[in-house]
Amino acid sequence: YDNMYIVAAGEDGLLVIDQHNAHERVLFDKFREIDRLKLWPRKTLLIPLLIELPPSAAASLDESAALLEDLGFRVEAMGGRSYSLREYPDLFKAEEAKDILLGLLEEAAGTKAEDRRERMLATMACKSAVKAGEPLTREKMGYLVEELFKTSQPALCPHGRPIVVRVERSLIDKTIGRH
Repeated sequence: YDNMYIVAAGEDGLLVIDQHNAHERVLFDKFREIDRLKLWPRKTLLIPLLIELPPSAAASLDESAALLEDLGFRVEAMGGRSYSLREYPDLFKAEEAKDILLGLLEEAAGTKAEDRRERMLATMACKSAVKAGEPLTREKMGYLVEELFKTSQPALCPHGRPIVVRVERSLIDKTIGRH
């Protein structure tokens, strides 16, 4: 519906599923497992992507360099506010990896060290998930719903937002006048 919600029939009514939040949950669980096993696939760029960082992001990079390296991002200082993205998780396209890295630096700046890894995994999932308004094929919708209900927490995205609204059959029947 409206390229934002997947409407599916459930056992006792209809499920309205936010496609972005659902994909975010699926990716978060996948990324968490990859991270637990330390199996981040890495892509090394022959020609690194250059990034200009504001001072707050540069400070965040210094503070989180080891964690970013753990997550598959290798960033090197080039002098001044210039940095090069040399390596990133081979789950993303290069430009997407750059945007994700900037999101991670922003996330790290306001996060306590002990919460940082989980929050960064959530940011990686959010930034790489399908967007609201992005058309999905019926096959992709079916796959996403199937994968969602295999996750650790199908009701909430990693940031705590609801994913599914259930419309009970009894409410539909009552509203339409069936008893």
